[in-house]
Amino acid sequence: AKVLGRWLEISVQAGSILESLSFYRALGFVELQAADVWPHPYAVVSDGDLVIGLHECEFDSPTLTFVQPDLSRHARAMSDHGFEFSAMHLDEDVFNELQFVDRDGHNIALLEARTFSPPADTADYSLCGRFFELTLPTRDVLRAGRFWAPLAPHVQRLREEPTMHMRFDAGGMSLGLSESIAPDR
Repeated sequence: AKVLGRWLEISVQAGSILESLSFYRALGFVELQAADVWPHPYAVVSDGDLVIGLHECEFDSPTLTFVQPDLSRHARAMSDHGFEFSAMHLDEDVFNELQFVDRDGHNIALLEARTFSPPADTADYSLCGRFFELTLPTRDVLRAGRFWAPLAPHVQRLREEPTMHMRFDAGGMSLGLSESIAPDR
């Protein structure tokens, strides 16, 4: 079983959904049909490859969001393997979600179900080009790789020169870890 589940979206904080939608539409993204699961305004845009969830609320943004069925059982197994959660909403009467951070402070969320309908086709609508990978800055790629390996066990590529870079298949999305863009925090 995949620990992360299936890739859903990059969840970002949007000050205004309407302004954000206008911005992404100008880049060639299209709006997808979103479900009414959140208590805050929510919209989703895609260019056929990249999916961005726009959330009009305050949270640690961006968050890498995945879908993992039977999340309550899955959370217990992750906890037994040493994962610590920064947020956990698991009950029969709520939309099940859990959140945690990696060793470099990147936010990850697991949801029990999709929050939008997938696009009808996979055309590349964006003026930004093709989505290649989501690259996370890290101080130490090998240390970060040890954290991500049980979550995304398939390493797609490891490069040591000119800087250390590792790429995983994270539930259907290419996730890169790179020391070359490490933050100074």
